[in-house]
Amino acid sequence: MRRISLSRHPIEEQSEKYWIEGDLRLMVKTNPVAFIIAQAAGAASGGRQRILDLQPAALHQRVGLVIGSKNEVERITAYHRQGT
Repeated sequence: MRRISLSRHPIEEQSEKYWIEGDLRLMVKTNPVAFIIAQAAGAASGGRQRILDLQPAALHQRVGLVIGSKNEVERITAYHRQGT
């Protein structure tokens, strides 16, 4: 994989919590995509941790999604970790 894709769906009415937690459902959307990307030698992250390593806290838990090549995803994950 040579490209990276960032997924955020901005909605003006949403609160600060929306931007921190993300907007895609972990169990329904991000886990299946992360699995497929991992099989294609890529990586998927929620911003701070691999999507496939996340333990769901709730059925409809929402997370952000960064998918693409391992190098690019690791770089963006490092940026997020430095920001906290």
